[in-house]
Amino acid sequence: AEYMGGARFTYGCYHYKNSLSCHSLAQWYAGWGKQPKKALAAYKYACEEHNFGPSCLSYGTALLFGDKELPRGMHNLAATKDVTGAYRAFEHGCRKGEDPGRCCMALGEMMVKGYGSHKPRREEGLQLFEDACFKMNFPKACHALGGLYLNSNVKRMEELWHHACMNKEWAACQDLYVLYQRGMD
Repeated sequence: AEYMGGARFTYGCYHYKNSLSCHSLAQWYAGWGKQPKKALAAYKYACEEHNFGPSCLSYGTALLFGDKELPRGMHNLAATKDVTGAYRAFEHGCRKGEDPGRCCMALGEMMVKGYGSHKPRREEGLQLFEDACFKMNFPKACHALGGLYLNSNVKRMEELWHHACMNKEWAACQDLYVLYQRGMD
């Protein structure tokens, strides 16, 4: 059964050119297949050849953190840390990707914080968060963007968290509740 999952995804990815099958193949390699280099290659393929945003996000995240610092819950993909490569993967997923919201948010965060050799470009980064929030209807971006206004514009933060909460981003609802409890509205 383990082998059949990988074979099915491989066939769907390379024969039918199905982006979700490619992404699933990468996940299969990373988990059941225990082949991190093949997983990384499959994410890259799904991102660059099929413009699949979730694969661009996984590929870019692996490059951003490398194989030693991956966030909890991510499989080790044997990636060498490459901040510029991560930037390119997020940018590709944001500009050309199917389901681009997460990639735009990741790219926006890189711009705001100035990761790697990139100087902070706050306004461009904030615009990417705005686009992900409102144009791509990705409420996590609204919530994250609101947090960036914590010390500078509480009214704007409240508006963004309210929008995220109304779009079922429950963490934003919790933060909004705390904001109101503290009388910061």
